Amino acid sequence: EEEPSGPPLALLQIASPAQTFVIDMIAISRDPILHLSLQRVVQRVMRAPTVFKLGFAMQEDLRRIEAALPGAIEGAKALFDLQKGATRALGFPKRSLAGLGAACKGLLSITVDKAEQTSDWCARPLTAAQLAYAATDAYVLLPLATALGRNSWTSVQLSPGTNVPRQP
Repeated sequence: EEEPSGPPLALLQIASPAQTFVIDMIAISRDPILHLSLQRVVQRVMRAPTVFKLGFAMQEDLRRIEAALPGAIEGAKALFDLQKGATRALGFPKRSLAGLGAACKGLLSITVDKAEQTSDWCARPLTAAQLAYAATDAYVLLPLATALGRNSWTSVQLSPGTNVPRQP
């Protein structure tokens, strides 16, 4: 099993058509009861076959979630990555992949300000700009998934006997 690269998971972003949540994983990790509760909730959501879990280049995200909430992605169902579908829809050359910003611009005519992407996510308090970016980064996957159509989503499978995502 590969260890996640980079800093620990600082935020967990969850979006639905009605609401977007930005969960402070650093604060949650300091409270064992909250941490265990979140771990159980995330595990239930991940295992729900009728709840689509969407991501964009989500392999590393899943590894970090598993590192922060051990067992949370175990038995995950209905995991879908939108990056390859967006890359094809945009007509990018083979062996290149579209970024989320390019996918939103090209398929939704939305400019996603990525200025906060490389900010210090472990520093507290988070700025309003960081929170807005984190919420947008999660929410924009919903209209992107709709624009691509279900047949363009790539199913993400976990390697048997592990909680590590593998390429289909």
